[in-house]
Amino acid sequence: MASFSWLAPSVCIGHTTLKEEQTGGTVFLFQKPLAGAAHLCGCAPATREFAALQPGCSVEKVHGLYLGGGSAFGIDSCAGAIRWLREKGVGVKTHAGPVPVVPGACIFDLPHGKPVPPSQENVYEACCSAVEMPSDGGPRGSVGAGTGAACGKSGPAGFKVGKGGLGAATVDGPVGLKVSAFAVVNAFGDIVTKSSEILCGGTVEKEGKREFCNVQKQVLDGTSVASISLPKEGEEGGGPQRENTTLVTVFTNASMGREGLLKVGKMAVAGLSRSICPALTTVDGDVIFVFSTGDLAGAQVPSPELTVGVMAAEAVAAAVRDGVMHNEG
Repeated sequence: MASFSWLAPSVCIGHTTLKEEQTGGTVFLFQKPLAGAAHLCGCAPATREFAALQPGCSVEKVHGLYLGGGSAFGIDSCAGAIRWLREKGVGVKTHAGPVPVVPGACIFDLPHGKPVPPSQENVYEACCSAVEMPSDGGPRGSVGAGTGAACGKSGPAGFKVGKGGLGAATVDGPVGLKVSAFAVVNAFGDIVTKSSEILCGGTVEKEGKREFCNVQKQVLDGTSVASISLPKEGEEGGGPQRENTTLVTVFTNASMGREGLLKVGKMAVAGLSRSICPALTTVDGDVIFVFSTGDLAGAQVPSPELTVGVMAAEAVAAAVRDGVMHNEG
């Protein structure tokens, strides 16, 4: 299991876990607005308020983040968090009252239970029950946004996908610097160890035992793919479908602005390549969010963007592996 130690009392976290529907959501509520950035490194994203975390946007800080299931249908679920924050008086101050800015992203988990997303009320209730970030990161695995996550989605007919989940990890650096990462692991590829051995992925039964299908080998060999999705019309098995996403959230206590955080997000992509094989494919919609709590303001962090970026990549890789180590089934 990955180690986790929360960096500052600046964020609350809440989950809604719908076991029967095999979906859920995770909400991060910021006790003060945080500077953030977002880097899209996948090809099939489902996001909201993404522009609010891009350079040039007039909104300098945001009030929370929502990660959930339900694909495009789940984007509207974030309104539950927005309503909760507005009721608390949190948001950009306007003549019409506060307007909370809450970016979000969703995974495609519709085939694994009932094809429905969490409701806005589910997310609102998750906000009501949110707690200050536990020192150990709180529950992981098949919880919140990781409830219906899966991985290793390529194999011969009759194969079974691996169980993904929500993972977390922290990396400590110099002068009190910390980087914590959360990952919702719903990848097309397998999850691998530091030595590139498959940790979790699709399996198939052979001679009474289950063996990993090895997604990369399937792709390189040109082996027929039996996706968990419906095949295209006229095809017996169907090819890989765009139903995969690993969502990553990185927090650092270094004081950084949006431009620096965006660079950190780009460096953090290396963590996905280290822990998922194959990673960043044309059928994945990966997104990396990065936020600064600024609690280490005044500390002399050597080469902050470089240092935090290297730490972020390590934390992301550990969080991805952690997500499948805590899963169920």
